[in-house]
Amino acid sequence: MTLTDDVTRSSWIYFLKEKGEALAKLKDFVTWIERQTDYKVKRLRSDSGGEYDNKKAKDWLKGVGIQWEPTVAYTPEQNGVSKRLNRTLMDRVRSILHGSNLDISAWGEVASTVIYLKNRTSTRSLGGKTPYDVWYQEKLDMSHLRALGCDAYVHVFKQQRKKLNSHTKRYQLVGYNHFNIYRLWDANKKEIICARDVIFEERRETMKAEEEDIVELGSLPLQPKTTGLKQSMTSRQTISPELGPMPEQEEESQESVQALVPVPAPSGAPQELRRSERSTRGKLPSRLLLAKAVTSSGEPKTYQEAQASPKQIEWELAMEREMESHRKNGTWDLDNLPAERKVLPGKWVYKVKTGPDGPTYKARWVAKGYMQRQGLDFNDTFASIAKAMFVCTLLALAAVKDLEIE
Repeated sequence: MTLTDDVTRSSWIYFLKEKGEALAKLKDFVTWIERQTDYKVKRLRSDSGGEYDNKKAKDWLKGVGIQWEPTVAYTPEQNGVSKRLNRTLMDRVRSILHGSNLDISAWGEVASTVIYLKNRTSTRSLGGKTPYDVWYQEKLDMSHLRALGCDAYVHVFKQQRKKLNSHTKRYQLVGYNHFNIYRLWDANKKEIICARDVIFEERRETMKAEEEDIVELGSLPLQPKTTGLKQSMTSRQTISPELGPMPEQEEESQESVQALVPVPAPSGAPQELRRSERSTRGKLPSRLLLAKAVTSSGEPKTYQEAQASPKQIEWELAMEREMESHRKNGTWDLDNLPAERKVLPGKWVYKVKTGPDGPTYKARWVAKGYMQRQGLDFNDTFASIAKAMFVCTLLALAAVKDLEIE
């Protein structure tokens, strides 16, 4: 059962053995949410399923003052936010399970983590902010996030092992308990453990592919797999108690999941790749070629690429802000070029930074210091910057000796 706040788009998930448990889970949620905030749940929107369309549920909703808004039968668009969440949730769970070779019995843990990550992902409906930012009104820290399903190595305490046993044990990451507590899947026992001090290996599949074969980039299938606050609580709650046991069959999603997952070769393609007999000395490994192909459409490397970019206007505004900053700070003085001297050229460096308010486009004008020549201008420093320690020392000496600083 998934629940979504219609204002902040924050979501929660509960797992049910049968639909009859939906009302009990809803009561637990309402109690928790009203204790965590100073606001009351006022509206509940769901489909016309029997879990709420019964005397017991209606009496409880009426007793606590919650207005129930059922949708018309066979009209899912009236509860589109929740329906879209359920579809996206199962698409991502399926992709992660198959992409990371996780056991299918871990699907519930993966689903909980997908909701956890969804609440920390910016959305257009919030103007580029994340549901977490709007709900908690605090800065989001995502430094603890790792690739879901990657290998995780946990230290085995000496009380739990013998002298010659391994000091670590391998698990797979499936979720997070708190900021620094990870939920790990034991494939042998099919159970969850929690650990804090973990070493992750996030590029296992990529490294394996490189060791086995070196293939031409054009032969790689690059298509993504298509399988798929308080103030907010005064508004409507969007409920969809449709998430039951793991479905065995579901129609294929026509939307791409925003993650790169392994793509099987076409049915007519050979199953084994031919090992190249050519020398690979001095050539980029296949994983770097793939990374280059994937990221080639990102930040421009030259001024010409910025002008040809779909974000041309954003880059031009960023360059104008950089030049205005130089003019305001008096970075340079225009003068005639001395004889037998040459101008040290420069270049534009472009960077896209993301934050709670959406992407920010940065442009910096830097000098090509590597073009200085020994014996000519090699020891000259361009735009030297004094360290804060040096400035503090200078001010302290001036104060002790009663000097004036100009």
